Amino acid sequence: MPYATDDVLVWPDFMPAEFARKVLRSLIECQRYYEPARSAGRVRREQRSACMLDRPMSFVPELHDVWVKINEEVVTQAFKYCACHGFRLDPDRTELAVTAHHHGDFHRWHRDATQGQFSRRRLAYVWYLHNTPRKFAGGGLMLMEPATKLYPSHNTLLAFEPRRMHAVEPVVIMEDDDTPSNEFGDARFGVHGWCSVLEEERRPAKDAAQEDDDA
Repeated sequence: MPYATDDVLVWPDFMPAEFARKVLRSLIECQRYYEPARSAGRVRREQRSACMLDRPMSFVPELHDVWVKINEEVVTQAFKYCACHGFRLDPDRTELAVTAHHHGDFHRWHRDATQGQFSRRRLAYVWYLHNTPRKFAGGGLMLMEPATKLYPSHNTLLAFEPRRMHAVEPVVIMEDDDTPSNEFGDARFGVHGWCSVLEEERRPAKDAAQEDDDA
């Protein structure tokens, strides 16, 4: 059952266990289609290091079921458990992407919704997937206002207000001989995105803090 901690919605066992395993296997099998992750449309390695799967539903059709549950259930739960004000959702604007963080990957402090094309975002979410037992350490989602850190747990979804400052701490994946792992399947996978409002409910930006395109 979902619950809240520090204004973050936490939803363990977000999807059926076999469904989650199937999606993870499919994401790993798509390894050759991943590209360097972008920030605000650009590859900026000083800001983040990871790889992303563009248009993931074309590779893993099951992700459409996740998209539907985000629209139909996660927003309602966020109203109940998080500091998210009510809004009229525009389901056609709900975004979904996939990112894989491997050894040494990170994402520095940023906000996902401040101004411009991102100002309609009202809710950020990430559904974590990884092999069990987990092969990596680190990779925690760090948030400010209030300060908290939440570590990835397979088949758990987190949701929070996208203007909140957040970052991903570096991921560490080591083999038994203390050398970095080269196995793509050992990564920290995140199915993430944003829920946005109708155009007429767009809010003006309150600051010019850094925007980004990853939660």
